[in-house]
Amino acid sequence: MSQKVRVRFAPSPTGPLHIGGVRTALYNYLFARQHGGEMILRIEDTDSQRFVPGAEQYINESLAWLGIKIDEGVSEGGAYGPYKQSERRDIYREHVKMLLDNDKAYIAFDTPEELAEIVRRSAGILGMEISDDGAMEIASRSRGTPRIAHRLLKRVRDFAQVMGDGKIDSEIANFALTKLEIDQLGLDNTDRRMLETIIKFYDGGPVGLETLAATVGEEAITLEDVYEPYLMQIGYLSRTPRGRCVTRLAYEHLGIPFHAAKTAPSEQIKMFTEE
Repeated sequence: MSQKVRVRFAPSPTGPLHIGGVRTALYNYLFARQHGGEMILRIEDTDSQRFVPGAEQYINESLAWLGIKIDEGVSEGGAYGPYKQSERRDIYREHVKMLLDNDKAYIAFDTPEELAEIVRRSAGILGMEISDDGAMEIASRSRGTPRIAHRLLKRVRDFAQVMGDGKIDSEIANFALTKLEIDQLGLDNTDRRMLETIIKFYDGGPVGLETLAATVGEEAITLEDVYEPYLMQIGYLSRTPRGRCVTRLAYEHLGIPFHAAKTAPSEQIKMFTEE
């Protein structure tokens, strides 16, 4: 090969290394060694909700037990770090901003109709029977995001197989998503906890991101990159130079009386403006 082989294994520290991960790690390692290449270990630690303390150490110990020698990684270092995804946010943010500034990309959320088509197509690939209203029920709670629609489809499928006859219609989809505590707008417990925390502890805002993250008990990067964009898109949260503020719409959705004097006026905020 004209170029040096570099292969990557990127497990998530959400539990023990499972057999599928072992297979991938061994295949990559043997391929790299056969071609005189390098094995890189990158930790995909952005899923803070499923993070398991000690899992990263367990992964490292498992790879060592398997005889896999890591050439670049969190412990080994290297020229292309950081090797934890959560520490690469500024790198990704810089490139996203560059793409946006040069009209090479744009921020968009799919419509429920577009997502319903994606859900139906995915259901067909997975061999699942789904009605049009069932697909729309899932799509309408998917936060305008195909990735979330796929994830919810699989969760609803589990309910349909256990609680019903395997077919997904609007009734079983609504039952499953309600049990998962995902409301009609797609908000989950973390969304509601964010909004309620700003209202109850900070009078509706403004409050800084790090302070909010500490109070909610989530990583700041998770709140900023996973939850805020959708809350801003539906008009429930605004991001100001002084911090995050909850809007009247969020108060109404949560059933909390709105006090205009307690929250800063909503304003048009760029998604990638720093706190």
